[in-house]
Amino acid sequence: MNALLRDLARGFRRHGLYLLALAGVVAGFAVLFTGGVYVASQDPEFCINCHYMEPYYRQWQTSSHADVSCVDCHPVRPLQNAISALRYATDTQDPRPRAEVASASCTQCHDSRLEEGLAIFGGKMHFDHKTHLGELRRGKQLQCTSCHSQIVQGEHIAVTKETCFLCHFRNVGEGQAIGGCTNCHDAPGETVQHGGFVFRHETYLEAGVSCEQCHLEVVRGDGAVPQERCYTCHVERLERYDDSAFMHATHVTQHDIDCFACHETIEHGDVRLIRALDTSCETCHQALHSPQKEVYLGTGGRGVKELPSRMFAARVACDGCHTTAVHRGSPEFEEVNLEAQRKSCVDCHGPGYDLMLDDWLREMASLEAMLAPEVATAEKLLQRQEASGADVAVARLQIKNARHNLDLLRAGKGAHNVEYAVRVTKAATKSVDEAMPALQSAYQAPRRPDVVSTPDGYCMALCHERIGLPQETEFENMVFPHVLHAED
Repeated sequence: MNALLRDLARGFRRHGLYLLALAGVVAGFAVLFTGGVYVASQDPEFCINCHYMEPYYRQWQTSSHADVSCVDCHPVRPLQNAISALRYATDTQDPRPRAEVASASCTQCHDSRLEEGLAIFGGKMHFDHKTHLGELRRGKQLQCTSCHSQIVQGEHIAVTKETCFLCHFRNVGEGQAIGGCTNCHDAPGETVQHGGFVFRHETYLEAGVSCEQCHLEVVRGDGAVPQERCYTCHVERLERYDDSAFMHATHVTQHDIDCFACHETIEHGDVRLIRALDTSCETCHQALHSPQKEVYLGTGGRGVKELPSRMFAARVACDGCHTTAVHRGSPEFEEVNLEAQRKSCVDCHGPGYDLMLDDWLREMASLEAMLAPEVATAEKLLQRQEASGADVAVARLQIKNARHNLDLLRAGKGAHNVEYAVRVTKAATKSVDEAMPALQSAYQAPRRPDVVSTPDGYCMALCHERIGLPQETEFENMVFPHVLHAED
């Protein structure tokens, strides 16, 4: 060992000047290279010298921060940048770059954000920057990038509503949220239309009905953290996996890690409503009234496409309209039925809608009264032709279809689905018209009500005479002056 040291000392004395000169050249090159990288990195175009930076550069160009230089948010560290450049040149770089943006970088431009506090996100959600950044949220210190994820759907520094859902819905009760529903968004003040169902929240809120009484489940998913996610960055480091405070302090507060690098997403919306909005006829009828159910579902007719009731599309159950208990029979053998009430129409849809129910009942009775004698006459003529030995197989099938549709309307009550009932009636009259020439050579189709004889005759008779016509409607991305054309 001593001999080695003596040899090194002898070599340094002999070549010391050359070694010092070489070290000076290397140091000078390092300083120049580091300085050059530092100066060049002030220009955002320098970033795209690394091929994996091109997507980030393009997203920055089209973002709201396109006039802000990259280094304003991502401070340049000269030595670190120089090392990164050397690693890229020698192909030893990390193929998955990750940049951190400290909240201080944001507040150097948005210094008034905390004072302004309140903001509207997504057109209806209330957000307070001051309480989210100035105070601990669920025991965690958030950063600007906790909500403003760095790359989202092709944008730079965009807000993700899924982040809101993760914090507000994780580990809370069904139908509930941290801070309550109206803390983030107001209850709809306008009339809500969904699949033909019209509803106003105001009446129920005034009566003290809470959101979760109707909206039983409002999320899908639980925002869990699978252990496999840890292995994306770490190897065999699960000893503090269950320490939530430590994990969030390290990953969120210190290093601005995106929440969804660890958590699964939570979806928010109308996932499951109360049973009153679920169509389940068997609750009361146990398949004893399948025709009513078939008409409501818009199925069972022959020669006509399925067409569910708009009420069914809005998930209104039978007891949404059948609200009044009617007692029948003797005291010992009493039967209780739920009957539909005109008041139910008004409670949900507003004044005048009970008159629409009257229109439905009147028109359905009229259609049945029209169709029944036509089918009966066709059946009598069919019997005569069969007795004479005529080949009327096709006519027999057509009249059978007409009888089936008539019976469906009688038993299923067309008012349960008036649009479908009109179509079933049209299919029945078509079957009669096609069968009759084989049974009666001089047959001519009778004149029938406009409700079934014209393509859209039922629109006014069953609905729009009561509710009127919209002033304008949208047609193929154009605003159409509906009333003008309809009246003229």
